[in-house]
Amino acid sequence: MNKYEQHSEKSIHLTLVTLLFFLFISHSSFTQHKSHPFKKGEKLTYSMHFGWFEVGKAEISIDPELEYVDGKAHYSVQCSIYTAPWVKFFRNFNACYESLVNAQTLKPLVSYRDLKSGREIDIRTDKFYYGDSVKVHAYVEDLDENRYHTFGKKDVPILDFLSTYLHVRNVNFEKSDEPVEVRTFYSNTLYEFQMFPQAHQTYNLKSRKVKARELKLEFPENEMFKKGKHGSLIISEDKEKLPLRVDINIILGSFILKLQEDK
Repeated sequence: MNKYEQHSEKSIHLTLVTLLFFLFISHSSFTQHKSHPFKKGEKLTYSMHFGWFEVGKAEISIDPELEYVDGKAHYSVQCSIYTAPWVKFFRNFNACYESLVNAQTLKPLVSYRDLKSGREIDIRTDKFYYGDSVKVHAYVEDLDENRYHTFGKKDVPILDFLSTYLHVRNVNFEKSDEPVEVRTFYSNTLYEFQMFPQAHQTYNLKSRKVKARELKLEFPENEMFKKGKHGSLIISEDKEKLPLRVDINIILGSFILKLQEDK
């Protein structure tokens, strides 16, 4: 594999993960609710596109029952991502994620991932500890390595990959015009981004029309994202607050995730 192919595959791999990040963005001023828009036992399916072609699927689900740790209730949230077998421009990508998220605070307790890209694997567990600071103990199973991280507290919480999914469903996007801040810990790195509310709109979700809001995505400039238009997120403005679509534009092209309506 030449350097260009290695760079292309790495960029696409990172983009697939980024797409899922921005389905599940957190807001710094979310409101705590005793009843959440999401439901236990819920399952959502997204089609994944590269340009005009559908290249894979992503599925997110919440267990029907809460799990209790030290007497505290937690949601068990899972996500699986897989590319279609016919996709040849990068190696087959399959990933499974699972997180326990505090049902009161919506902060992660522990997250697990099993990622396969071609013959490469990446299996790790992140445990979150809260006090004067936020500490993360990451165990990388395939390397048998422990890694430790400490982050100062801010108004914007530090979340894992799947706890952001629960937070976004608690945010009132309908009335806020303030930028949305994101702090997501993933793969030994804290990612911080911003989203900017745009126009309200009507979104066609197959058999029905949904009131929605678009948010512009802005990433730090890097090897994937140059200065300019980076992408957008569309989220429903109803009691379910569904992430409907996310578009990510990188140097190699455009990736899109679309919510598939259950039959």
